[in-house]
Amino acid sequence: MLHSFRRLQWRMTFSYILVTIPAIVLLQACFLLLVFGAFYAFMNSQILAEDQASALSVIAPQAASYLGGPAPDQDGLTQWLQGTMCGGSYERTMFTEDTHPAVLLTAVVDANGQVVAEATGATRPGAQLADQLDPLGRQVLDAALSGQTTPETLALRQPNNGIVAAAPIKDTDQRVVGAWFVNVAAARFFTRDEAFFILLVFLVPLAIMASVFAIGLGTIYGYLTSRNLVQRLRVLSSAADAWSAGDFRVVSQDRSKDELGNLAQRLNQMAEQLQTLVTTRQQLAALEERNRLARDLHDSVKQQLFAISMQLASARTLLPKQAAADHLLEHAESLTQAAQHEVMSTIHALRPAALHQVGLFEAVRAYAAGWSQQYGIAAQVECQGEVALPLVVEQELFRVAQEALTNSARHSAATQVTIQLTADCHAGTLTIADNGRGFDPQATDRHGIGLQSMRERVAALDGTLRIESRPGTGTRLIAAIPLPKEGRDE
Repeated sequence: MLHSFRRLQWRMTFSYILVTIPAIVLLQACFLLLVFGAFYAFMNSQILAEDQASALSVIAPQAASYLGGPAPDQDGLTQWLQGTMCGGSYERTMFTEDTHPAVLLTAVVDANGQVVAEATGATRPGAQLADQLDPLGRQVLDAALSGQTTPETLALRQPNNGIVAAAPIKDTDQRVVGAWFVNVAAARFFTRDEAFFILLVFLVPLAIMASVFAIGLGTIYGYLTSRNLVQRLRVLSSAADAWSAGDFRVVSQDRSKDELGNLAQRLNQMAEQLQTLVTTRQQLAALEERNRLARDLHDSVKQQLFAISMQLASARTLLPKQAAADHLLEHAESLTQAAQHEVMSTIHALRPAALHQVGLFEAVRAYAAGWSQQYGIAAQVECQGEVALPLVVEQELFRVAQEALTNSARHSAATQVTIQLTADCHAGTLTIADNGRGFDPQATDRHGIGLQSMRERVAALDGTLRIESRPGTGTRLIAAIPLPKEGRDE
């Protein structure tokens, strides 16, 4: 169970969840801070002060009746003022039940600025209200007594974010008979404990919901996102397993242009290079084994046959003239010479000329000359485009030439053989034609080991071998081997 959670798919899922949960909680905290900041800015803005001035202007005309006549109705005005500030029209207009700013001063003055009534105890009737106000308060009071009605001039913010607001009181003739002045303290927000509690109340449930949401979303997202990635990695893993087992035919079919696609293409190139390297090493190992066998035959069997031949010649010289013995010795000597020829042919077949030193063309010329001298058959070599071919191509073409010439000498009864070699940047081609008695290729293919060997050699390098022959018309063999990609690049 634990092993499955260590997989890449689950690791990506957990990573997404671990990143998403803090991100969502942080966004929620930022959102709450923005909300609190906006609320704080509003509560301390000039707009709220102007709204208070507008509210005062709406209610202030009610006080005009208390200021009319020869003497103001001080008691009635005080009751009106207290009723207005405590559950009256002003409170319902400006504040909700839970947002009461501290009213520091509220008073009604006459046209001369003398206090007629007040409701907070911060002043007394008969006093000049302007003497108790700061410059901003006096400015607002003067604007109200001068009859101004615009909220911008009737309300101002104090340096401590308090509000001073006033409204003119006019009679029926629109004469200013007094003013209503209010001084409100700065809006009180939350204490540190209250703010911490509110953050917990909001953030903890949101964090829990965010965690549940992130886990669900992370699981789905991680599964869907990593599914394709894991499948592509499995393809690469399967290809790597096949390569480790020596099967380089398996390739990754990932054609995408991302990092995994580039990795797959590079691994395919590496597998192709490894296949070429393994093939080359196998061929070099086979060539080394051939050279070893050729050396052993040359140093042991050939020398022993030569010694036997010399001993037989000496015996024929020393023995008395006996026709029967001389005939047997002559026959044994001829068999020994035939065995020497076979061993020499085998040595040449196993150990051709050093192709990497003289090249295919010179090696074929030298072999054809020796073959012609050995079998008494005229051989003509024609070469076109004498360019260097990859060693593996030259080696297989040389082996095909050896086998073809050997078959021609043994079976065709030819008197003339033409060897054509062509090399270009695409392929190496060998053509051998003789004037022998010919044969039926279809009938011979089933039993001819030499022909089958040549076909296998050429096919191993993706080449083709074609034989054109009929009884009585000679034989024409064409072997073509394409160059590997690295050979073409060279």
